[in-house]
Amino acid sequence: MPKQMAAHLKSTGAEFYKWGHESLPGDFHISEDEAFIRLVTSFVTEDNHVDNFCGMANGHKLTQPQLPGSKEKNRNACGKEKETGR
Repeated sequence: MPKQMAAHLKSTGAEFYKWGHESLPGDFHISEDEAFIRLVTSFVTEDNHVDNFCGMANGHKLTQPQLPGSKEKNRNACGKEKETGR
């Protein structure tokens, strides 16, 4: 995730762990402006905790360049399809 988003999430009360890049496969690299994080849940994690985290993530404007030939996905930060208002 972008480091800027990680900082935003932490500032809004989200809890997660920074994860070391050494946990990644050898051919997978993250850029200097990305954070590798670990999200942990348990049996006492409630749906609203996950929904709140997703809401905080979706409240952060992601500015990622579109790759040539790629189609924009209509999904929120937690992978759920957004309603298009139809």
